[in-house]
Amino acid sequence: MSVGKPHSEIEVFVVGRFPPPVDGQTLATERIASFLDGRFRVERLNTQAPGEQRVRTDARPDFRRVFHYTRKRRELCSALASNDTAPVLWNSLSPTFLGHWRDMLLTLPAFAPGQPVFAVMHRATFDRRFNSVATAMTARAIVQRMHGFVFLTRSLADQCAPWIPEHKRIIIPNTVDDEVLVSRKEVQSKIAGAKSRKTFRVLFVSNMLLEKGYLDVIRAAGILTRQGVNLQVHFAGGWTSASGEREFHDVVASERLVNHVIHHGGTLSRPDIKRLHLDADAFVLPSYHPTETLPKAILEALSAGTPVVASRQGGIPEMIDDGVEGFIVSARCPQEIADAIQRLMDYDRWIKMSKAARARFDEKYHPEVVREQWIELVGSIR
Repeated sequence: MSVGKPHSEIEVFVVGRFPPPVDGQTLATERIASFLDGRFRVERLNTQAPGEQRVRTDARPDFRRVFHYTRKRRELCSALASNDTAPVLWNSLSPTFLGHWRDMLLTLPAFAPGQPVFAVMHRATFDRRFNSVATAMTARAIVQRMHGFVFLTRSLADQCAPWIPEHKRIIIPNTVDDEVLVSRKEVQSKIAGAKSRKTFRVLFVSNMLLEKGYLDVIRAAGILTRQGVNLQVHFAGGWTSASGEREFHDVVASERLVNHVIHHGGTLSRPDIKRLHLDADAFVLPSYHPTETLPKAILEALSAGTPVVASRQGGIPEMIDDGVEGFIVSARCPQEIADAIQRLMDYDRWIKMSKAARARFDEKYHPEVVREQWIELVGSIR
């Protein structure tokens, strides 16, 4: 890239999973591309596997996926050949064993020698690749090849500090898309109407993976309703297995929560998700998901001025100061979740935390703040 070249003439390739389906990683990838639109010439190169509904964390080989990524390698090579000096934002570097070898054999070779490539680390646990005998050397080879690694949080960057030099560790957080972004005026209206609400509304938004902690949320609701708390719990997210759906309804029934729990499914529009966040009094995500990073649903809750109850997983503790924007609880501990929700039912505390949640969002995660960081990064590449 030549010095002094106008941004509008700079081509940028954004490589990764784009919607559909709508999940945290696809939304984040599209958001990055949209930030650069208009300032640079952005080319989107979609690596999405057909029929894939979420980020995979299992280790099962799938030969259909091998065929898919082999074909994608050819497509990437062809597209990138049009400008082999243009910067690449690679949004799908995998921390898993099989995903690592997919990257090494099928994706990494598509980038031209010397082409500036930045790996965007949407998922945690990449440090495991350096600690594995089978992948330590190849993980170091990726570090040598990349111009930089964009991490979502300081703690996730620090996990890789022994292997990735400081000048290659860049921190730019996620943010929310425009369709769920809540205005300050809407937050003020929510706060003004909080005291008149008779039912405390709890919200859980995520793919319905067991490791996201949804059963713990149900059991916490059971504890509270047995104490006479007027509670309503809303779930929004697609099922990943029929057995998981059956267990969800079985636990709802056993906790006698049929009249207190609403599952909205996994096909809600983004404006519907925004409405759920605006209507919620508390957002709960007691995740123990192994690749948790910076959950977009928590960012959406902060945008809506909704206090958050979440676990100490991935980058979540950097999003929520315990006792300020919400509460940090132990994973797999319904009693702690119930206690945190009950503390939020104190009106004065809720008001203070709601304002703090929105203030944290405006300071660190607002789209305007994050957009400028991406523009600065791409504009500085030489």
